[in-house]
Amino acid sequence: MAAQGFLDALAAPLAAIHRIPGTHAGRLAGAVRFRTWRDYLHARLTVYAAAAPGLADIATELRHKLDDLALDGVEPRLLHHDLQPGHLVRAGLLDWELAAFGDPLSDTARLAVRLQLPDPPP
Repeated sequence: MAAQGFLDALAAPLAAIHRIPGTHAGRLAGAVRFRTWRDYLHARLTVYAAAAPGLADIATELRHKLDDLALDGVEPRLLHHDLQPGHLVRAGLLDWELAAFGDPLSDTARLAVRLQLPDPPP
């Protein structure tokens, strides 16, 4: 499926998903629940730095940049967190194992990277 066709098919289901509020930030089940999206992102950077020590300096730099962003008002919303053409079928989205509550911009940014788009889709 071409990128634009995928984006067109995804627009309505993704908008509906992103309207579902969450009670915390982070994974839906079996994981730590974070009070804020910033706390979740900080924890992910810690995991990445531990798994790949060569990324520790970059993770530290990103932590500082996160602290400068206005993320505290982000109300957690349902995210698919693994959008790709293979996860969209006529009936809806499949493969929810990485689903999380957080900032919907995370879904669109991940999708833009996966589809090699210059900017996240609106």
